Amino acid sequence: MPTCIDINLDAGRLNFPLRPLHVGALSSAVAVLRGVPPDIDRAAVVIQAPGETPDPPRFRADATKQADGTWRCYMSPWCFPEAAAALEYHVVGVDALDNPRWLGRGALDVHDCPADGSGDAPPIVPRDTYIRNPVTGLYHLLTAAVDGDGNITLDLAEEGVER
Repeated sequence: MPTCIDINLDAGRLNFPLRPLHVGALSSAVAVLRGVPPDIDRAAVVIQAPGETPDPPRFRADATKQADGTWRCYMSPWCFPEAAAALEYHVVGVDALDNPRWLGRGALDVHDCPADGSGDAPPIVPRDTYIRNPVTGLYHLLTAAVDGDGNITLDLAEEGVER
């Protein structure tokens, strides 16, 4: 299990800033959102410069509700394309009545990262993933795609190759 950044929300004290985040340029981050109100159906983390209100937001990473009531948010390397100081992140949500809700704000600094990351989204299935047909002994390329609703579609090449 990867190390996660705990972000504790307090719906009764939205004027209090959330935990400051420090990440590396072209790095990924996993946040666990705690204290999300129970009537929230969808949650996300939005990253932007202070005072900026672009539509759509500069970077947005959707969170997934976990069985324990927390929300897990994976922020891809493209959320942090370059080093930048004094950014902000906002936790936002949508309640059961489809009303948008702001749940808090925190400071974000993106630092230079010597890990030499990439902004490319990783594939769902690693490149060059082959499935062996035990009858023919041939290997078939497996690929996957995700649609806008998060549904995964698998494709197995009809033609097999020898390895």
